[in-house]
Amino acid sequence: MEVAEQALLEREIHLTEKVRQVFIDVLVQQEIATVRSEQVQLAREFTKVAKRRFKAGSNSELDVVQAELAHAETLLLQTCCFGDLAASREALAALLGMAATELPELTGPFYQLEKMEDLAVPADYPGLRRLEAKVDRVLAAAQLAKAMDTPDVALGAGYRYEARNNINSFVFSISMPLNLVKKGKAEHAARILQADAIQADYAELRRQLEQELASRLALYNGAKMKVDLSRDSLIPKAKQVYEVSLKGYQKGLFSWLELIAAQQNLAQIRVNYIEFLHDAHLTRNQLDKFVKEGK
Repeated sequence: MEVAEQALLEREIHLTEKVRQVFIDVLVQQEIATVRSEQVQLAREFTKVAKRRFKAGSNSELDVVQAELAHAETLLLQTCCFGDLAASREALAALLGMAATELPELTGPFYQLEKMEDLAVPADYPGLRRLEAKVDRVLAAAQLAKAMDTPDVALGAGYRYEARNNINSFVFSISMPLNLVKKGKAEHAARILQADAIQADYAELRRQLEQELASRLALYNGAKMKVDLSRDSLIPKAKQVYEVSLKGYQKGLFSWLELIAAQQNLAQIRVNYIEFLHDAHLTRNQLDKFVKEGK
């Protein structure tokens, strides 16, 4: 029963990890879609401004073409993003057993990352507990096999009539068969070897889990470092470049191409930031099995 229960818990862990992974994918696509929609709206406004200035004689035809090209590129990126979002929602809805149309817009602490440290492989991890239960089962079978070689003792009792003396005497008998072939001993030895093999599997699984924990923790910390750097340094600098480019363009100091490049660069850095968060959350999801409940 313990083996079956722990195997079920293992499957539940894997299924929960899968659901969370797809949930994160949907959140990521939602956030990227927001950035792409803002980018399309801005590109549309840029195109209108470029055409208006071209008619007024302050812009060249090249500026209009560049603005229209940037608009078309952002529309393409938005279309691809919406396709990825729809696919992720379909996958999540399938896992939850519902129609994608019934799935609401997801919300969650996507931009929050907690600090992960001092993690260890829990002793009650279902995979380890399952192997421990297997060892107990095999050792119990070994003890049962050992008992097979213990001879059964037959007891008997009764009265014996002796005609010559015309008396009855009480008779007690005991018999013990001789087991010349020790089948239980061989079975016991085989079971002990099987238990040793399972214990070796236990040690190997624990080693793999410890290796996975160290690797995932390093990946998480690396992704978190990228997130922090993007949020605290790259995005503010990219916004500053865009704002300077916009003001410079309005004063005639920068070209239309430079302004569009600054805007596209800002959008891409924001998307990179979301993708770094995606990587961090996926790795955090894989670390959940090493975190004790309530911690």
